[in-house]
Amino acid sequence: MIERIISVGNKIDIEKVNPDTHEKAIYKSQVFEIMENDEIHIAMPFEGTKLILLSLNIRYKMCFYTPNGLFECTGLVVDRFKSDNRYVAVISLKTGLRRIQRREFFRLEKLIDVDYRVLSEEESVYESADAIFEKEREQVEPPVYKSGMAVDLSGGGARFVLDDAYPRETHLIMRLYIEITPHRPVFEVIGRVVHSERLSGKTGQCENRIEFVRIKEQQREKLIHYIFAEERRMRQIRKN
Repeated sequence: MIERIISVGNKIDIEKVNPDTHEKAIYKSQVFEIMENDEIHIAMPFEGTKLILLSLNIRYKMCFYTPNGLFECTGLVVDRFKSDNRYVAVISLKTGLRRIQRREFFRLEKLIDVDYRVLSEEESVYESADAIFEKEREQVEPPVYKSGMAVDLSGGGARFVLDDAYPRETHLIMRLYIEITPHRPVFEVIGRVVHSERLSGKTGQCENRIEFVRIKEQQREKLIHYIFAEERRMRQIRKN
């Protein structure tokens, strides 16, 4: 039950990506009421003095500030109304609430080689990257991987330059060539495309923002540890 995690009065960050400029915008809101069937009423956000009307039937990434920490999920706007001079949005929570930490959002700017391939619809529901690689070992002909480059990395995902602009919700299996555990110079993970576009002036190059999904918390912790350790190492090199 969502009321065990979020409460009336909790602050919310609502993330929107402008479809024209592809820029992110973060709006502030607040929980007004918790309904049945994983629906909540929230305040329609403002940008300065300008009211921001959240679009109907559009999904937004939402981060809830609770006494027990930060939780994120995806919410769909299913209705809007005005009550007592307040503009209200009715949100249906479409994914489970996941606890997050601010340090997950710290981004390491570094070029990292990656091999990847698009997962089939059947493979996209696998619980882990290990399960997919185990399936590959059973195949007579191993699948073909493509090469790309990560240009920044966080505990929640990364920004990649790949051969194509993949549609949203495309799932990829990825091998990033970083050593997050001793003597294992590769980080294997399932990623989900959240945004993609072709890069102007760079023929054949496309930027894909990818969220890491079905990643074990222990694995994420090791990734975050690597990011901060690498940032300290690079900062020390710049000082010298």
